[in-house]
Amino acid sequence: MNATSKLLNQPHATLKCASLASRVALAALALLTSNRALASPADLFVSQPSDAANDGSIIAFSSLGQRSTFASGLSSFVGDLAFDSTANLFEVDHTSTSITDTIYKIGPSGARSAFASATYLEGIAFNKAGDLFAAKSDGNGGGSIIWFAPDGSSTTFVTGLTSPAELAFDASGNLFLSEGSPANQVLKFAADGTQSIFASGLFDPTGIAFDQGGNLFVADQSSGKVLRFTTTGTQSTFGTAVQPIDVAFDAAGNLFVSDYNNGLVQNGGFIYKFAPDGTRTTFASGIDPTFIAYQAVPEPSSGALVALCLFGLTTVRRRF
Repeated sequence: MNATSKLLNQPHATLKCASLASRVALAALALLTSNRALASPADLFVSQPSDAANDGSIIAFSSLGQRSTFASGLSSFVGDLAFDSTANLFEVDHTSTSITDTIYKIGPSGARSAFASATYLEGIAFNKAGDLFAAKSDGNGGGSIIWFAPDGSSTTFVTGLTSPAELAFDASGNLFLSEGSPANQVLKFAADGTQSIFASGLFDPTGIAFDQGGNLFVADQSSGKVLRFTTTGTQSTFGTAVQPIDVAFDAAGNLFVSDYNNGLVQNGGFIYKFAPDGTRTTFASGIDPTFIAYQAVPEPSSGALVALCLFGLTTVRRRF
């Protein structure tokens, strides 16, 4: 069973200089968006389904855990999230009255427009060229992956899947897909669509994400584990949660995990933060988190890097 259908059935001028420049850039972005609703690369974005009092929404959490509403008035079940390279957030919007789902494009200011529609959409992910890939169920246990160009036109990338769930690209441009029960595996697709099994014997895997070292992290929903796979496929348990749904990394390499906590209590879920050494802390609570996304911090150009570095060094000197 894929993540969406399972949730819908639940109750509720060195490296030091570059590092300094990145920190200065993030600080500047935080200041520029502090009066918001603007998207910031330092924010964690969380989709939250509707409840008795509220429509579906997308919540933004700052690096300090401060919460704000980025988008509201969405459908009963807000699906997967993914950022493109120009800070637009794409969201899969499911409704309870139709099998047709809509992918919305939400700009940094919160302006929303429809990008594409299809039936039974699941996870989404962008490749480096700016094309959007979407996992699609056929409603009967099978599925495919759809390839959307930036103008919204589409073609079928692969077919013959079983319970397709979430997507992620590695640094080499290979596409990875988690398949829920009964397949319980992660597939790898080369750019030409050549398919291979990367991991098997899992328990309803959902969200997947790569760290900076190329290791794949998997939210193994029914086992309550967050699994880590090396580039060669060696598996280990990185962390645990009651019902891990999705995973996402921030720029510092911390892993965030949404825990729906079986939805037995309204707003009874958690978002956990795992440091690179696996230490777990509670980042947010009192929500029903499903899918999560971090906006990638853009790499500065060489000129911008030098400018930011000089600005940062000047700022440091003035403070002392």
